[in-house]
Amino acid sequence: MRGKIRHFLPLVLAVIMIISCVPVSAVQSAGQTVQNTAVSSAASSSNPWGINVDLSGVDEQVWNTVAAMQAQGEEPMVKSEDEYLAAIVENASGISLEAVKTSLGLELLGKTEGTVDTSRFNLTKTQLNSVMKEVFSEYYLRDVAYRCIVGRDGTVTSIRFMPEYEVSATDNMITASYLHENADAELHAENGLSVSAVEKDDMQDEDTTVSDGAAYTAEFNWVRDDQFVAATQEEIEAGQRAPIPTEDGGTFYAALTLVYQKNEEGERTISFGPKTTVDFRLDSVTLTPTSEGEAPITVTVGADGVDVQYTTLYSLGGYDLPDRTMFGENADYASTVKQATLTCSYGTFIDKKDITNAAMAIHWQLMQTFTRDYAEHFGVAGAFWTTKNVEGNPYGAFKVQLDSRPEDYLPDAVMDQYMELMTLAYMAYEWQWGYLLDMRINDCISLLDDKMTDVQKFLVIHDWLAKNAKFDMAT
Repeated sequence: MRGKIRHFLPLVLAVIMIISCVPVSAVQSAGQTVQNTAVSSAASSSNPWGINVDLSGVDEQVWNTVAAMQAQGEEPMVKSEDEYLAAIVENASGISLEAVKTSLGLELLGKTEGTVDTSRFNLTKTQLNSVMKEVFSEYYLRDVAYRCIVGRDGTVTSIRFMPEYEVSATDNMITASYLHENADAELHAENGLSVSAVEKDDMQDEDTTVSDGAAYTAEFNWVRDDQFVAATQEEIEAGQRAPIPTEDGGTFYAALTLVYQKNEEGERTISFGPKTTVDFRLDSVTLTPTSEGEAPITVTVGADGVDVQYTTLYSLGGYDLPDRTMFGENADYASTVKQATLTCSYGTFIDKKDITNAAMAIHWQLMQTFTRDYAEHFGVAGAFWTTKNVEGNPYGAFKVQLDSRPEDYLPDAVMDQYMELMTLAYMAYEWQWGYLLDMRINDCISLLDDKMTDVQKFLVIHDWLAKNAKFDMAT
């Protein structure tokens, strides 16, 4: 690990130091702070310094697990119908499926955007999409979008690709999520194969279902439902916990963390409050009939006859598995995905929410908000995150801080943990030393007066800094 991570380490250690020294008075008043806050989700069990992640063994680990499941008579998870797709590709191009996937995968990994010549593959758009689904899965290209350029004979002559976050709603680009939901069914349809609605749901997790002969397109509305993190027995015995009343009249003891609040008047407070982890729940589903002239229907969770069941999945490299340990040594890098199965009189509808990705976005925004709100102490840190090294990745500056390159792939679980820890470190610094910085700033300002020109003021500030401040990379 190179030197930059050495400079980041004190930030994390500061959090540990502050929280381990919580005064009893702060603890006793913690229950009066705002209890539902997204400021700090529970940190994952990832190795916090596992930045350069090697995912090369994921395929082997997954398929070893599948083989074990088969040996026990269980139904394994199937990534795709490789033999069926392989036959289509070889018949169309005379090239093996593996060779085509390798060629496309290396092209896409080589740069963040560009054009790939696909004319030699002689594949239709639907066929190429099925191949690209495999490529995205095997090469972990979840943030790439592309458009097919189709020739007069109906085959794709080239694809133009770019990062998905640069795609607007009007670009009509194909993404990994689209391929996951549609590629297999479109390939079946193009080749005259029928897939029943139930099989289609099980295979692709489609947003459409069939009930009583009427088809609906489902739009899922997820809402925040953060959960308190339980305090350990040691924290409870030490009084470092926040008591939360429960519905049955009991008390739940939540762990403590630093919480940042800013009210409508602009007053800022940093205090200890109960620790929460980011979570979501399904609130409602809007069903739009595919037949014309029928109005959308809103199905609300909790209404009579509406049932929702949740399943936790773990996602990495395009695989969604029910057990995190199935990813072997890369288990801690898997994202947590929440799958909701809603059953009502109109049918059964399934949707997935990537909780880790959503938490990362929340913590990213919180880090920027906090550093901007305390710009008098953190300077241009807020602008730094959104302007430096962001040409090909919105998190480029953040990745550089983690001793990585802007284009490096880091799992969402790793990114989220670092964003949360860094924000907590900033809060800890401000909570413990912010008032001291204010005192020193006032010392400097007291040397200025209205009779000075701007140049004279600059010189006074410069001299004060030279005598009273030093540059220390370790802090």
